[in-house]
Amino acid sequence: MKLRTIPTYYGGFDPGTGRAGLTLVSADGVSLENDTMTIDSIVATGSAEKLLKRGDIHATVAEVLREDECLITFNSTDYFLCDLVKEGKNPTNAVADPARYWGDHARVLLLALACTLIPERTFVLRLVTALPVTLYDRDNRKRMKEALSDYYRFEYNGRIREVYVSVGYVAMEGQGALIHCGAQDGEQALLDIGERTVDVIAADGQKLMISLCGGNEELGIGQITDAVKTLAQRYGRQLPAPHIHDILWAWARNETLPVVRTSQGTIPENEIASTIEKARITLAKGMVSFASSLWNVEGEAVGERFDQIYIAGGGAHYVGDLLKKMFPRVEIPVDPEDANIRGYLDLACSLEDKVPGIWEVD
Repeated sequence: MKLRTIPTYYGGFDPGTGRAGLTLVSADGVSLENDTMTIDSIVATGSAEKLLKRGDIHATVAEVLREDECLITFNSTDYFLCDLVKEGKNPTNAVADPARYWGDHARVLLLALACTLIPERTFVLRLVTALPVTLYDRDNRKRMKEALSDYYRFEYNGRIREVYVSVGYVAMEGQGALIHCGAQDGEQALLDIGERTVDVIAADGQKLMISLCGGNEELGIGQITDAVKTLAQRYGRQLPAPHIHDILWAWARNETLPVVRTSQGTIPENEIASTIEKARITLAKGMVSFASSLWNVEGEAVGERFDQIYIAGGGAHYVGDLLKKMFPRVEIPVDPEDANIRGYLDLACSLEDKVPGIWEVD
């Protein structure tokens, strides 16, 4: 089958350390039921064969999987994602491993997201993705582009799928948000706050000012996650990361927090909220200090040189209001957790105009 006859999609992909995300548009303009999705970046291994014990003797893997579970069988390994992680072994987001961006961890996250959003058995996916500032060099960009660009034949939730992936460009993490919501002129900066990292980038219009960009792998939502985890441990509980994320997301939306049960009752909601508050204040101060180390100008407030400072990434929900008080001219885009992938998608759709023939490998 010639690739030109296969359904083609453009996408923006972020294999983030906390949440991985993908947003898509069909090359022929066909609307998708859902065009954007994020999932926890945690991947575990397991046995598809053992899952068959859930059903009768004639059941298939596709029939025994439950809602919000995802199974990718790739390179002779069964990978458990989403709610299925609970039944897997060695769950990890590979946060300390740079190869997570160009290895099977990224591939599995990408394939899971793409197959959940795209109904066709076989399709072409033209991507723009990104690397953190700390890993952003020519060799790593080439490594990621070449590693993800491939033909994949695998099983998704028990059914064969075939995907042709082509990566057109590897951006600097945070660059997508600037493309999506930033200005075309003037100096601007952006803090992209992830689970375990913050990427600080600066640009003149859309041209990166490399000397003012930097990454910190000790700052991120994970500091708040760790604080809640430590609180739970004092009550004799070991909360998994997805449970803590549910707590944080409820807090961000000003909803009643999920109940955390203990042997003697529950952890008081006000104690959880207080823990979150203290941790986010510490996190915001750390980010200002880090930005100051990059942007410091004697006699000038941190960030004063920029016409606009944007706060993006999932962390915007937790420290965005604090950073608005600490930096001048701060703007938080709508759905800040999706701003990067939407910008990567914008770039993917425009690459052909900028680099004619870039997708000819398809």
